[in-house]
Amino acid sequence: MQKSSRHFLKWLLTLMLLVGSVTATTAFTQPTTAHATTVYVTRTGKHYFYKRHDRGLNRAKKVFAVSLSTAKKRGLTLSATETAPKKTTVTHHKTVKKSVVRKTAKKTPKKVTTTKRSTTTTYHVKTVNHNRPTFTKKTLSTKRGAWQKYGRLDSYNRATTANALLNKRLMPTSERAALTVDPTGWHNKHISSGWLYNRCHLIGYQLTGQNNNLRNLITGTRQLNDPGMMSNGELFRHSKVILIQPDSCNLC
Repeated sequence: MQKSSRHFLKWLLTLMLLVGSVTATTAFTQPTTAHATTVYVTRTGKHYFYKRHDRGLNRAKKVFAVSLSTAKKRGLTLSATETAPKKTTVTHHKTVKKSVVRKTAKKTPKKVTTTKRSTTTTYHVKTVNHNRPTFTKKTLSTKRGAWQKYGRLDSYNRATTANALLNKRLMPTSERAALTVDPTGWHNKHISSGWLYNRCHLIGYQLTGQNNNLRNLITGTRQLNDPGMMSNGELFRHSKVILIQPDSCNLC
């Protein structure tokens, strides 16, 4: 009887060892895929907190640590004093090398156009009063002979008017002396073609002999003076009687 009981105990122990080894080798605990985030709540509060020492928990008597899912199941929302932690996502960028093909454009030679400059000078003539003079009979009278009259300088010391009835008696017989007076606005500047400005006579010196007379001098350009008006003055000099009217004076 004792032998049979011993044999039964050995058999039972052997069976238990076999069952234990099988369960030990076959039973594995499945790894958790995600750990629950721990948040902090109060007993009667309506919000949950990620930080234990958030200022929203300063007055709470008791604070409990629960999982985020449990807090959301209770209808709790995130406190306005905190922000949810950002999820970090790792993105892998593939670098693709682009082969750049440079196209070399053929340069076409530019055509050089040469323009010929005209050597002739053109003048633009402005017609006054349809070329109809407004001389009065008294002005046209030759009883008084040749005469010339110059207006007074204005407030800026500028020449104003120059009127004359010309003949050879007024024309000078000697060469003109150098100018020693300067009209208002007079200054000079040298450019590639020569002097830019001239002291211009309202009535040319070759017609009246008036040279250093400020009432007969203005500041004008060189082109206006010579050859622009000088040629007209020479033309008048060879005429018998010439009447020069205000505002249409010879500038030379």
